[in-house]
Amino acid sequence: MRVELDEAAAVDAPQARTASGHPASAPEPHAARRFPSLMPAFADRASALRARIGGLAWLYLLVPVPLVTDWIENAELPDSPRGWVTEVLGGLVIFLLVTRVRRDH
Repeated sequence: MRVELDEAAAVDAPQARTASGHPASAPEPHAARRFPSLMPAFADRASALRARIGGLAWLYLLVPVPLVTDWIENAELPDSPRGWVTEVLGGLVIFLLVTRVRRDH
């Protein structure tokens, strides 16, 4: 539906006023217009990353726990290949369990 106003109605219409009571100036016909940015804001990117990673991603910090506890206990990293295999397999088991928990929740 199209509404047309005659010029008399436009003249009688009250003018918009600023806070000081003066008539508001009309915008310039060729004033620059601001378009939305094509680049997302940093907060939008961070929010998308958090949503993609999920709430239980911090559980992956448990993966190096066997290696770190061995380092704290012995004040050095494992010397033998058997020690490394033990630490790596312990981390792998934790990794698989965390992956399973995140998938189920």
